[in-house]
Amino acid sequence: MKVLKTTAALAVASCLALPVAGLAKSTPHKGPKHQAVATARVNINTANEAALESVVGLGAKKAKAIVTYRTKHGKFKSIAELDNVPGIGAKLLAKIKRQLIV
Repeated sequence: MKVLKTTAALAVASCLALPVAGLAKSTPHKGPKHQAVATARVNINTANEAALESVVGLGAKKAKAIVTYRTKHGKFKSIAELDNVPGIGAKLLAKIKRQLIV
């Protein structure tokens, strides 16, 4: 009986996701068909354009604008500071903020 419990515990443990360097805890968001989808949060101070494009709601132009703004003005102090990036307003920020970290 003890061997079965240990085997079951190992099977469950092997299914757990391990954290990846540079990414934070997963958070659910609504996908295109309003299905809950888990994604890793993206650090707006370290992410490149490709990583920023993985955020639902950000495309190539907005990802580039974020990197350009960060290069010119330095690291973001808060996610709310994204409101200063051209093309990102309060409505988009409210939609994407749960997918981001500083």
